[in-house]
Amino acid sequence: MKKSVLLALFLVGLFQACKERCYDCPPHKVCVDGDCVLREDCFELNNVGVCYDNLYLGVVKGNSCVDTIIFNGTNTAHGSNKEFIYFVKSRPVGLEHRSLGVIKELGENEYIMGDVTPVCGDWRGGPGEYWYFGKIHCKIYPDSARMNIFFRSTKQPWYDETFVDSCKVTLYKKAFLPK
Repeated sequence: MKKSVLLALFLVGLFQACKERCYDCPPHKVCVDGDCVLREDCFELNNVGVCYDNLYLGVVKGNSCVDTIIFNGTNTAHGSNKEFIYFVKSRPVGLEHRSLGVIKELGENEYIMGDVTPVCGDWRGGPGEYWYFGKIHCKIYPDSARMNIFFRSTKQPWYDETFVDSCKVTLYKKAFLPK
C-alpha cells in the first residue's frame, strides 16, 4: 500500500513537472502556468504567429477577396522610401508576408499605398485573374489603423484606372480589439 501511494505521488509530481515545462511552445507563444499563451506583441492567424512591436489586426466584412489583415504600423524601409509590412491569409492554410509601398504621404501617419502582388484570385495556375491592392488610403492612429482598400485586376491594362472592388476596414491594436 505504501509503495502504491508513493508511486501515485511520484507520477502526479512528474505529470505536473512535465506540464509546466512547455517544451513545445512555438516562438510566438510563451509558457504560462504550463500552457502556451500568445505573446503580447503577437497575433496568430491560420496557426502562424506574427510578432512585431506595432501590430494591428482587422477583419474585413463583406469582401470576397480578403477577410483578415495583420498590419505593422511601423515604416520598415531604409532611406527616404516608406513601406509597411502586412500579412493576409493565403489559400486555406498559411499566411503571406507582403509589403505596402507608400505612393504618397498625405499628412502625419496618413498615406496612399499600394502593392502589385496578388492577394486573391485563380490560384489553380495558368492565366487566371488575380486581384491586388491597387490603392490603399491608410490613416494610422495610436490604437487603430483605418484603411480604404481599392482592388485592381491583373486582367486590366496598366492604363485602366478603374477598380474592380473596394472595402473599408479598421484594424486594432491587441489591447483595443473589440470583444
